[in-house]
Amino acid sequence: MVELINHAPDGLPYLVGDGVTVKGVVKDEILARYHSHLDSFHFFINYHFATPAPAALSCEVTVDVPAVGTLTIARNDHLADILGTIRIPKLTKDRAQMNLSFVEIANKTHPSQPRKTFASLMATQNVPEAVSQALFDGLIEHNRQVLKELIQACRCHPSAMAKSLEKVASFQLTTIG
Repeated sequence: MVELINHAPDGLPYLVGDGVTVKGVVKDEILARYHSHLDSFHFFINYHFATPAPAALSCEVTVDVPAVGTLTIARNDHLADILGTIRIPKLTKDRAQMNLSFVEIANKTHPSQPRKTFASLMATQNVPEAVSQALFDGLIEHNRQVLKELIQACRCHPSAMAKSLEKVASFQLTTIG
C-alpha cells in the first residue's frame, strides 16, 4: 500500500512509530509529504522530480564579515540538532572562520523561525544583532540572485534536465518570496 502513495507538498504526513502509517481522510488519491524539511533542490536530488517545498535552504556560500571573520554555509542539513520541531544547524568555529552545516532562509510553515534560528546561532559567537540581521538579509538577496541566474541559464538549454532545474529554482524563489 505504501508504494501507491505519491508525494504532494501539502499531503498527509508520514507517521513513524511502530512502522510507517498515513492517517486521514481523502476524497481522491492518497498523497503524503515525503519529508517536511527538504527544500526543492533536495527533493530533486533525492527523488528526481521538481516539486514545491515549504522550506528553502541557502546555497553554499562563503562571506567575509568585517570584525567577525569568515562565514561558510554548506547544504548539509542532515547535520542538525533537533529542538522540538526546529532543526538547528551545526556550527563549528576554527579561529576566524565559522562554518554552518546549512541555513534555512525561508519556511512557509514557520515564517519567522529561519531568521530567529540564524540570529540565535550568530549570538552564540558574539555577532551583533544588527550584523546578524544584515547577513540574513544578504543571504536572502544572494540566493534570489543565484536562482534568477540559474533560471536564465536553464532557459538557454532546452533539455529535460534544464527544464527540471528551472522549475526547482522557480519553486525555491516562490518559497523565499
